Amino acid sequence: KLPGAVGRLMELLFDIDMMQKTMMEMEIDVSKMPLGALSRPQIQRGYGVLTEIQAVLDDPGLDAFDRNQRILGLSNKFYTIVPQDFGAGGMSDVHRIDTAEKLRSKLELVESLLELEIA
Repeated sequence: KLPGAVGRLMELLFDIDMMQKTMMEMEIDVSKMPLGALSRPQIQRGYGVLTEIQAVLDDPGLDAFDRNQRILGLSNKFYTIVPQDFGAGGMSDVHRIDTAEKLRSKLELVESLLELEIA
């Protein structure tokens, strides 16, 4: 048995319910991706797709149609690698990763997942 403060810290660090709640808040579909099912290589592949999205967003040579098509394909690819729960409506244009703000949000998600994977 661990001393009081150390025991509470260990309970907090390994609180599966809290980790699952955090994943649900990040819109991770815990039914398709239970805690621990995301591997580091899988998370890194998701990061790689986000890097590709960044390149598309930064490419001034793309016309609007090509940009939208590439963003749609890459967004779908990202969500295939890192499944997320969009509720009853499913994925829509709102979930397309087509702005710097949405991209930043997904990068934060991937960083959080890496931290959870390490824990």
